[in-house]
Amino acid sequence: KALDLGGGPGTYTIEMAKKGISVTIFDMPETIEIAKKVISKIPLNPPLPKGGRGGFERNFQKNINFLQGDFLADDFGRDYDLIFISQILHAYSEDDNIMVLKKCRNALNKNGRIVIQEFFIDKDRTHPVQAALFSINMLANTSGGRCYSPEEIKRWYLKTGFRKIQKQLLADSVLISAEK
Repeated sequence: KALDLGGGPGTYTIEMAKKGISVTIFDMPETIEIAKKVISKIPLNPPLPKGGRGGFERNFQKNINFLQGDFLADDFGRDYDLIFISQILHAYSEDDNIMVLKKCRNALNKNGRIVIQEFFIDKDRTHPVQAALFSINMLANTSGGRCYSPEEIKRWYLKTGFRKIQKQLLADSVLISAEK
């Protein structure tokens, strides 16, 4: 059971659901409406790849639940095995992000995991250049957002009671995972 927190149009939700995972996509009401439209346009029974099943769920849409709200203010459920947060935290302040991580910890089951995907920026927040420029954009256009380094996110995890923190670089982004 997974939660795609701030899941946007459902890109990652779809891929998890195709693997047979029960996924709840949580986002603002307007965004949930977009996700529903995007997901409904994908054929229920896509053709099988050559050689058989291909490791995906043919009727994956049955694995998707929609929950609308503001994750800063609203509850987003309980007993998740995984919470995935992709490209969201850079829009919020450090205090807001710590509050969200506390809510995530409470929403995970005993052995649950959380994975954050964000643009990679180094600890002095000046490189790579694209991330530094994007961070300036967030500073100018949000009430407290900016790009956060993996070290900062790791500190938030520790502060909110997570353990077994791991980091993986992927092109211009970073995945930072932890366990409850």
